[in-house]
Amino acid sequence: MLADKVALDTVWLTPEYVLDCVRAYFPRGFLDPATQPENPTAASTFWVEADDGLSMPWGLYDVFVNPPYGKVLPKWVEKIGREAMGGATIIALFPGNRWETKYLQTWFLRNPALKVICPKGPGRISFLRPDGKAAKQPNVPSIFYGFNVDPARFAEAFAPLGPCLGVNLL
Repeated sequence: MLADKVALDTVWLTPEYVLDCVRAYFPRGFLDPATQPENPTAASTFWVEADDGLSMPWGLYDVFVNPPYGKVLPKWVEKIGREAMGGATIIALFPGNRWETKYLQTWFLRNPALKVICPKGPGRISFLRPDGKAAKQPNVPSIFYGFNVDPARFAEAFAPLGPCLGVNLL
């Protein structure tokens, strides 16, 4: 029972209103390397936990990823960062309050190809549980990280959610 609760707490499914923006950016389809067996994102290519999206190459795909949270999150950040440095176009949905972490600074914030969407209110993203019911509001806001995206298209596709910011670190 405790294992089910822990697993459930790491799965926050992406709601349709967010996926509408992802599909607007990737109209020909995308890879979701961290989805559930039912493929709730309707990705044209998808991998579930048993496929181990962390070990598979992503470079041939346009990628949207809302990875599992919890202790495995730093591994997903590194994978996304490595794939982005290799030129993959990736849109990643993450908790927004992690900029102080070494893993985010190493793999995301030093990438010159990074663009960021900060969703506007009211409220935070309304994630879903695996049963399709609304999850409780997350404790922290979410941010979309776009790697190797076309900035104008990214801003336009995600405009319903908030402004697009470029990240320029010194």
